[in-house]
Amino acid sequence: MDIIKIEADLEDYALAERRELQTVWFLREVSRLGRHAFYNCRNLKTLYFWDTLRDIGDGAFKNCERLSELGIVQSGEGSHAALKSILSELSGAFLISFMTEEPSETAAPVFRNRIYLPSYLHDYEENTEARIINQVTYGAGVHYRECIREAGIDYAAYDKLFSRCIPLDREAAWKVAFFRCAYPWELRSAARKKYLDWLREHREQVVEGLCREGEDMPSLLQLWLSLEPYQTEEDWKEALDHLHECGSWTALALLLCGLQEWRGRLETGKREESEAKRTKIDRRRTNKFEF
Repeated sequence: MDIIKIEADLEDYALAERRELQTVWFLREVSRLGRHAFYNCRNLKTLYFWDTLRDIGDGAFKNCERLSELGIVQSGEGSHAALKSILSELSGAFLISFMTEEPSETAAPVFRNRIYLPSYLHDYEENTEARIINQVTYGAGVHYRECIREAGIDYAAYDKLFSRCIPLDREAAWKVAFFRCAYPWELRSAARKKYLDWLREHREQVVEGLCREGEDMPSLLQLWLSLEPYQTEEDWKEALDHLHECGSWTALALLLCGLQEWRGRLETGKREESEAKRTKIDRRRTNKFEF
């Protein structure tokens, strides 16, 4: 990763208009960002920061429209004050990742938990008869942001929003469900079942979405397979045929490997079941002989 490290607090407009910035890493010593610190950094996509970053000035990330990934290193002593501040300023979709160690420049970060926040859009409609302007909101993102609090994330409230998210943003729906199941932090069994049932019912949409994730696709597809979305040979066949039609050759190769592993586990399970039956029969015969 090409990461720009920030080692001290930033003053107002400190890095404004820096179009080359894409990934920024704030070290633990950073606790404050001045007003418009990253104003108009239009290619900025990813931020890594400690939860001890608390004070973010107004408009610090104004016009950073590509900013969509936040990695938070958790110290156990901080809060989500910075996270709330960033999310209140930007209405786009975000993938938020929580870590216990700082990211490395040479290796992929290790995530403890990841959640997806959908986007939202405020618009205004004129009520001619009443001579007023009404604000309307499109998308589920504004409701998901209400689950982010300084003290932590209300995961129960987050999970309850899924039924509201589905009709508003189906692209966001599979990401919400996928990341919650792949990183089930404080995920209750009933919510997990709801997510998994929806993901398995919309397998083609999920895989198509994963194939659009670029260089992250292989690792995300492995996480997808770990959720056991394909329960039968027919399920696997449909998935492989769909990927062949789409021309997603890398994903197709990964799924073929997954199919072989699934068949191997199936055969192992059958052998273990057969051995258990033989053992049970042998025990019955031994007990009968002793009697």
